[in-house]
Amino acid sequence: MKNKEKKYKLMAYGIEKVGINKPSLGIISKGNFELSFEDFHTNKRFNEFDGIILFQGIFEQYKFKKTMYGKYLEPSFEIENLLDLDNLINSKE
Repeated sequence: MKNKEKKYKLMAYGIEKVGINKPSLGIISKGNFELSFEDFHTNKRFNEFDGIILFQGIFEQYKFKKTMYGKYLEPSFEIENLLDLDNLINSKE
């Protein structure tokens, strides 16, 4: 690796929600990138990384509810985490 070559820090976020086990060290370094595996409720901030890997559906959950009229799906969302991601994406930095 050249001295001037940037080392990119990437985060694989919410890995436990898709059934991925964290590697023993939690980080894989190869060439000019470092991949950090982080749980959904990590204390790390998105802006600490150069890139974020997001898995589809990790911000939402669905539960079946029963009423006297039948069953329906009730969605719920991880609003705080979504807002944090939205603020990072829409920041002017």
